[in-house]
Amino acid sequence: MAHTGDPVTGWNLTRARIDQRVFDAVLAVATLTIALASTAQNPTDAQHPTEANALADRIAVMEGGVLQQFGTPSMIKERPANLFTGTFVGEPPMNVFTARVAGDDGRIVLELPEGVTLAYPAGAFTDDVRRTIRAKGDIVIGIRPYSVRRAESGVEATVAVNQWLGDQTHIAADFAGGIIVLVEHDRTVLEPGRTIAVEIDPAALHIFDAATGIALAHGMELA
Repeated sequence: MAHTGDPVTGWNLTRARIDQRVFDAVLAVATLTIALASTAQNPTDAQHPTEANALADRIAVMEGGVLQQFGTPSMIKERPANLFTGTFVGEPPMNVFTARVAGDDGRIVLELPEGVTLAYPAGAFTDDVRRTIRAKGDIVIGIRPYSVRRAESGVEATVAVNQWLGDQTHIAADFAGGIIVLVEHDRTVLEPGRTIAVEIDPAALHIFDAATGIALAHGMELA
């Protein structure tokens, strides 16, 4: 990650989370760097993307020495270039499920594992997005935990873990052969084993090519 300006300074964040005092010191230096309009290059690793989001105004996401995406923290989180970047950034991580695209008369039906389906009316996606994902057939969908909602009616999931973190509740539920995580800002009392209904807004979906991982669409827009 980097702050743009001149001259260049640098530090290493790969162990920052291990010692909070180190991270606090780095944050203070970063604040000073911004105030002085200088440039800082700060390496971090796959275990510490949160630090990159907190400190950087530009992030370069690398995998195997190859640049995957370069952009602002919000751009990388909201419009990831591929599945690797999408799952690298964000806490809790993006929920990911394989899906087969079906439907007719303009409707889109996403067939997930274990018979779970997400059905959307014709107007839920733009014509371009609908044509693109229909042509692919097999896709991967991603949904941020903050975008998953409990609803009166929706797709069923079974609560596995319910954790209150002091300012938000993280709920992990069995869903489509995997786990879906949702975040609520109130303290939610849900015992394990309870069935809930979840709703996934098509505008919040990230859609990736199942074969390559390349992003196809983000919500209502092509990638």
